[in-house]
Amino acid sequence: MHEAVELALTRVGIQAEGYAKKLAPEDTERLRNSIAWKLDTRAQEVYIGTNMEHNLSKSEIEELKAIASKAVPYSENDPILGEYDGELDSDRVAASFAKRILDEYYAEQRQGEAENGKR
Repeated sequence: MHEAVELALTRVGIQAEGYAKKLAPEDTERLRNSIAWKLDTRAQEVYIGTNMEHNLSKSEIEELKAIASKAVPYSENDPILGEYDGELDSDRVAASFAKRILDEYYAEQRQGEAENGKR
């Protein structure tokens, strides 16, 4: 059973990395190349992300907004994202990643503005 779970999670990681790389704005190859997945076998979780700071250009933000508006994003807590069955709606997955990237970007911007205001 453990091997089956690990194999399924590996497939999820590979598929999600592919979605995230397709979602990355066209003019940011550096971002696309930094996207990776990591398997945590003890927690039975897969993490997909990048180690880059979110410095998005206006065109990248607009492209992500367009992707996010194509479909209703999955909720971050939606169990379907953890249950890979090969039937996920790719537009919804892309919209989910776009929304998450934009949410993180705007949170970082607000934090930076708050820190700059304290100085």
